[in-house]
Amino acid sequence: MKKSQKLLNLTLITGLALSPLSVKALQKTENIYSNLHSDGSSYQTVVSSHLSWIDEGDVEDDSELKDILNINGEEKFSQNGTKLSWKSLGKDIFYQGKTEKPQPIKTEIKYFLNDEEKSIEEMLGKEGKVRIEFTFHNDLKNIVRVNGINTEIHTPFVTTVGTMLDSTN
Repeated sequence: MKKSQKLLNLTLITGLALSPLSVKALQKTENIYSNLHSDGSSYQTVVSSHLSWIDEGDVEDDSELKDILNINGEEKFSQNGTKLSWKSLGKDIFYQGKTEKPQPIKTEIKYFLNDEEKSIEEMLGKEGKVRIEFTFHNDLKNIVRVNGINTEIHTPFVTTVGTMLDSTN
């Protein structure tokens, strides 16, 4: 009897250990959109946030954004400092807000007219072949241990550039 009880217990423990467990966790994705002056300095930054894997009820989130707006739903929120408390309806929450926080990526813009570097002011009213170069500098770095050695690693980012140019000038 004791042998069969041990065998049953072992089978039960093994079955529980090998069975997959469902873990439902709040996930947050942020996209940062910065409008830049012609020299690459930012004059407006908007952050779009997406909260997913949400049940109905209260959802807690941290955010330093100002002028927060729910852009895809009827969920209401309250804010206490950097803590947001959303009244979830069981759907993903999409919201956006503004930040004045310095961005981890600095943008450098160079302008060329007929393959000669010029300032934007020098190019105004001129004709020729125009080239604009964007250089991105990632300033966000962390110290992590790799093979027992502290190593400085930059956080990876994906960057996309869009611009609007007047085709008549």
